[in-house]
Amino acid sequence: MNVVSLGPGARARAISDRYREEWKKLGRDSAALPGIGITRHIVVADTDDQAQSIARAAYPRWREAIEHLWRRAGVDFVLKEIYPADFSALERLGHGIAGSPATVRDYIARLQSETGVNTVLCQMVFGGMRFEHAAHSIRLFGRDVIPAFA
Repeated sequence: MNVVSLGPGARARAISDRYREEWKKLGRDSAALPGIGITRHIVVADTDDQAQSIARAAYPRWREAIEHLWRRAGVDFVLKEIYPADFSALERLGHGIAGSPATVRDYIARLQSETGVNTVLCQMVFGGMRFEHAAHSIRLFGRDVIPAFA
């Protein structure tokens, strides 16, 4: 079974370590290890400043929409610590990155090293992100980020 964490890197590390420990106890082949993942918001642009501008403009709308779903159901939004109100706060928590391909590659490499995950799920299109920004971000991610981890 694949597992995915939304939370802090330390929690993801505990999950990935425990998963590997239990996998080994079962005598399973480490090469067949399922996905142990973490999800993060990621925006890629030509420069760090461009990516930051896009993310800061788009993220609050996404954040408000997800909290609205909880409010509509009459439930407290328990993810507010994981998804703070603005993108800068999200980045400070380590739960997102907006930058050039090099900045994003470095972030993902650190994330994998710190958490032990073998899969990163990317929330790349969110909020009020303009189509051309989203398309360019995905194109850069596919061309300039993913090959570093293949």
